[in-house]
Amino acid sequence: MADYYGISNLEEAKDYLADPILKERLTEISSALLALDSRDAKAVMGVPDNLRLRSCMTLFAIADPDEEVFQKVLDKFYGR
Repeated sequence: MADYYGISNLEEAKDYLADPILKERLTEISSALLALDSRDAKAVMGVPDNLRLRSCMTLFAIADPDEEVFQKVLDKFYGR
């Protein structure tokens, strides 16, 4: 499924964020992660989604550096 639905590159990530509904949903769920008490991505997401969270947030943080929520998720769960 990830091969079919996955975002392949930076351009696709920027296109994803250009859609207002998709961006709103992504920032909303990212903000929900920040509201959790846990800082353990593995405990929250499980394996291998803890790894997917990191790669996803890294990609979106690069795609839209002005949207701080993605970097905040990285900082919280991965100490970046």
